[in-house]
Amino acid sequence: MKLCIVGTGAAGWMAAAYLKKLEFVKEIIIIGSPTIPSIGVGESNTIKLNYFHDDIGINESDFIFKSDASVKYGVYYQNWSKNNFLHNFISTRIFNNFGVSINSFYNSLANKPTDLSINEYVAPNLQETAKNNCVFVEDDIYSRSWHFDAAKYIEFISEFCLIDSKVKQISSTVIDCKFKSNCIDSIILHSGDKIHANYFIFATGNNEFNTNILKQNYIDLSDILLTDKAFVYPLKYTNKRQQFHPYTVAKTMKYGWRWITPTFSRIGTGYVFSSKYISVEQAKKEFINDIGDLSIEPKLVDFQPKYNKQTFNQNYCTLGMANGFLEPLDAPGLTLTINVIEELGKILFQKTLNVDENIVNSLLVSANEQIEYNYKFWASFILTQYKTSSRNDTIFWKDHQKIDYDFQREIIENMGNLMCQKNMNIMFMHTIAAKDYTWKSDTKSLPYRQFEPLLESVHHLDYINAIRTSVSQFRSIYAMV
Repeated sequence: MKLCIVGTGAAGWMAAAYLKKLEFVKEIIIIGSPTIPSIGVGESNTIKLNYFHDDIGINESDFIFKSDASVKYGVYYQNWSKNNFLHNFISTRIFNNFGVSINSFYNSLANKPTDLSINEYVAPNLQETAKNNCVFVEDDIYSRSWHFDAAKYIEFISEFCLIDSKVKQISSTVIDCKFKSNCIDSIILHSGDKIHANYFIFATGNNEFNTNILKQNYIDLSDILLTDKAFVYPLKYTNKRQQFHPYTVAKTMKYGWRWITPTFSRIGTGYVFSSKYISVEQAKKEFINDIGDLSIEPKLVDFQPKYNKQTFNQNYCTLGMANGFLEPLDAPGLTLTINVIEELGKILFQKTLNVDENIVNSLLVSANEQIEYNYKFWASFILTQYKTSSRNDTIFWKDHQKIDYDFQREIIENMGNLMCQKNMNIMFMHTIAAKDYTWKSDTKSLPYRQFEPLLESVHHLDYINAIRTSVSQFRSIYAMV
């Protein structure tokens, strides 16, 4: 099977890295335009990326070294509620090791006293360790992900792909597609050359191409997620040991929120806001004043919360920004990209079996429904962060309280029902309890302090430096052989 990927950003290269390991895939052509820069993946992600890297065989230490990665235990929410809190990644290991029901524990948080922080109950040792800028040496209990440099990650994963002779890169711009019935027969390059393949993956954020050429229809979520722009700027460290924290900071602003994500070489930061409530110049001024450096010139990024109504078609699909975008809060971007890639692998496998066309069509419907569910789930979770915030000093924050999203409402209404509960609902329980809201729960028991073993910890900077030194020494020795 020959595959063609259009787009050499993170999504395109991640698709190539996953698909090249499949035995039935014999050739992958990946096309990147020399005139269209990569948008980038941001600097934060979820634990889904760890599983993805394990699956495709990426060495964690190499990833850390080449991508300027640093540890992320979760998101520290600042000024979203009375108590600032760290929403750490859910670790099922703690519950599995000690025979505790994870659903029952999180259900009990509905009865949490409102005068106590959620960090008193959920992974208190982790919270204290992370706030001291330390990480645990043995990572067999707590889940963690990463902050990293977007451009360096793209370079790293592209090198990982191009080592394989299956993968060939072309530098050109795709200007058109030739269809036969409901399938793509070939794509047309700017040079006039045609590329034929069995399956095409479009991982470019060129909205005009996606709507005009591919005829993709997008579900607009602008009335659910109100932000539509972000100012971004990389900051230099002034005191790295104090600023190199192993978590993302998400602090509220007047018309949105600001992220702070320390990678090894610099601090990524940005202000996500809604232009419906504040002008671009006013937002820029608020962002610069919050940083405290009037000399900086941040970059403006536009986005529209939306997702593709039909991700998968007969012999092509959209991926990454081409498939949709929500907003940076809680870093769902790469997770949604990986979801599509994994579903694509199942579809391609079925196509190799030459099964009945009705079976393939049924699989396409199922895959599209699953991806739509994933987008709705993340949109609901992000909306919940806003709706349960105690901040109400501007119309932006007040208007979030009025938004009624049926998908989100259904999750909340059934969240405490142990009979129909899904583990993903735990994310909602954690953030709602942290903001001192409650929900209808099947349990009346009071929450208790989560049991945690005592583990050795070191400063985050020392931990990353040790890994980088080890990789650097190995590369030096290898180069001498």
